[in-house]
Amino acid sequence: MSNIASKDTAPPLPPRRRWTRWIALVVAAPVVFTLSWTLLNRALAPSRAVTSVTSVTAATNPGHPPTDTFRVAAWNIAHARGPEGTSNWNGPRAQRLNDIADLIATWDADVVVLNEVDFDCTWSSRQNQAAWIAERAGYPHYATQRNYDVSLPFFLLRFGNAVLSRWPIEGVQRVTLPHVAKWEAVLIGRKDALRVTIRRGTQQARVLAVHLDVRDRRVRQDSVPKLSRFASVDMPPLIVAGDFNCKLIEVDGAASGPEVTESAGTRLRDEASLAWVPDAAQAELGGSFPAIQPNRLIDYILADPRLPMTRLEVVNSTLSDHRPLVADLQWPRAAQLIDTRR
Repeated sequence: MSNIASKDTAPPLPPRRRWTRWIALVVAAPVVFTLSWTLLNRALAPSRAVTSVTSVTAATNPGHPPTDTFRVAAWNIAHARGPEGTSNWNGPRAQRLNDIADLIATWDADVVVLNEVDFDCTWSSRQNQAAWIAERAGYPHYATQRNYDVSLPFFLLRFGNAVLSRWPIEGVQRVTLPHVAKWEAVLIGRKDALRVTIRRGTQQARVLAVHLDVRDRRVRQDSVPKLSRFASVDMPPLIVAGDFNCKLIEVDGAASGPEVTESAGTRLRDEASLAWVPDAAQAELGGSFPAIQPNRLIDYILADPRLPMTRLEVVNSTLSDHRPLVADLQWPRAAQLIDTRR
């Protein structure tokens, strides 16, 4: 008789190794799922970074007739978490958001630029703060731009800049700015800017909502050319407003030596040929941050010289960690602006 050799078979895994493999699979599965979910969200983020909304009542609401004054406001509302020392998770956030909207309504502004607005964040109950403020304050048009867009299975973080307008918004654009770290820009997002075109009667104005990075002076400096390129006498007048995170009349960095440089705000004002109150008048304005005891002005409204600034006020409010600014610009006669309907 001939013996037929049986095929080699692997010996069974010891019980401990079998349990180790199962534990590894159980741990790896949610990690892989979370990573895939996050990367898919980040891949889709650019396509939904900017939105423009017009309320259903705007078509039937005649709105305000154009006047010689164009009022602009700028405010970093800090997620409606309140002044320094409070957080997104504590305090009467819902009532504070209502108070913010009600205060904005009293200004009777044509355009309001907002920073640090939550659009869909777990920590603020996924409320779209831009939509809420626009409706409560009486603004039929608004645009949003996400700086950060993070989606985990049980946590959302989507916030950025917003522009509220009583006039139609005809064009929106996300303006990509330099980032602090590549990995951060890829996985979380970065501070960019929002450009909108406002139609006021037969004329247009452009508004840049900016929130420059607080951590890196070089990033702020490198953002200037990206923003100043929108300034042109052949285009509708430009208004730049928001949280610059730097002073305008002081150097943005070392106090002396070869590293001395103008602040990003000063460079933007000069390179884009934008107007601001004289330095002496700025000192009388007081600070905008921190709101409770402000010691520096880091929020600004810069305007095209074709829209002379006739009034500027830093509003005394502690609803955020920044105080808001309100400016009156003189709207010139039609012949002094580009009429896009000719």
